[in-house]
Amino acid sequence: MKVLNFKTKSFGKIPNPFYNLNNYMDNSEMYIMICDIKDNPKDIPMETNPREQKLTTAVAKKNKGIIT
Repeated sequence: MKVLNFKTKSFGKIPNPFYNLNNYMDNSEMYIMICDIKDNPKDIPMETNPREQKLTTAVAKKNKGIIT
């Protein structure tokens, strides 16, 4: 497993709203991290995305203009 380090402004745990839903014991936990995107690691793995991203959509182009 690859370890990634993030420079965070804030970090916290969110209560899992699905815990014990319909007697289903899910022990997963949810967290939120606030950080400046410019400080994020450049080598974040993208293998979990099952398909290639379509970067030619209007939303993708707008986001690229904001982020870069």
